[in-house]
Amino acid sequence: MVELALPFLEANNFDITVSETQFKGHATELANQLPFTDYAGIIVAGGDGTLHEVINGMLARQDGQTLPLGLIPGGSGNSLAVDLGLTDPTVAAQTLTLAHRRKMDVAKLNLGGSVKYTFNIVGWGLPTDIGIQAEKWRWLGPSRYTIVSLLKVLKGTQPRYAKLTLDETVIAGNFTMIIACNTRHSSDMNIAPKAELDDGMIDVIVVRHGASRLQLLTLLRQIYDGSHIQSPLVEYYTATHMSLDSPGHETLNIDGELTGQTPFALQVQPAAIEMFCKPDSV
Repeated sequence: MVELALPFLEANNFDITVSETQFKGHATELANQLPFTDYAGIIVAGGDGTLHEVINGMLARQDGQTLPLGLIPGGSGNSLAVDLGLTDPTVAAQTLTLAHRRKMDVAKLNLGGSVKYTFNIVGWGLPTDIGIQAEKWRWLGPSRYTIVSLLKVLKGTQPRYAKLTLDETVIAGNFTMIIACNTRHSSDMNIAPKAELDDGMIDVIVVRHGASRLQLLTLLRQIYDGSHIQSPLVEYYTATHMSLDSPGHETLNIDGELTGQTPFALQVQPAAIEMFCKPDSV
């Protein structure tokens, strides 16, 4: 997608240095080590995984410097691009010329001694199961998430015990899924329709174990337009702090990447980054 954006940006007198990533984690390395005094911003051409790497590299810099981030969508998951209305690479490039910026929260994750930052989601339970299978079916493209979700629900879900703490509230029991959202969307699924990028809160969607396959299939259909939150099966919370502990060390889905394990603690970092966006973005 960058090839669609570059000519437009260069025609608008952008002085651009292109750094093409060569390996997993390379974007983190670049954002952590590049001399920021030489640049006015970073344009991320890719999907959620690339943006996740850049944010983590930038926020871990020893000098504490940050740059505003622009986004040219080019991945199989473009969650923030959907929230910002930047799913068309040409529109995204045009938006950069407006130089309109907005502050955006991220969440800081403590994962047993290591730290990660998330701008999108932290999923546990069914979201991780779906991510593990979808990673094996990348050849299907973005539709693999819908296909795998359907198959997982039809197969049936297993109860998972966890203790979830949201600020001062503790919820313990068997769950099908728990997903903490900073953005409204995960890929094209409107999982947290009440979420705001700059409200200092994380939105947490909880589905306890016990729903039938038919009920879960209905939720799956509703999750694309956000109407699932009207279901009595769905509990919707907001918090500034969150922690989750489970009996085993279970894999997490962080910004679409299968990385990190329970237990974890999360704290919202208000206005931690700046994004170039359309003036009317949510």
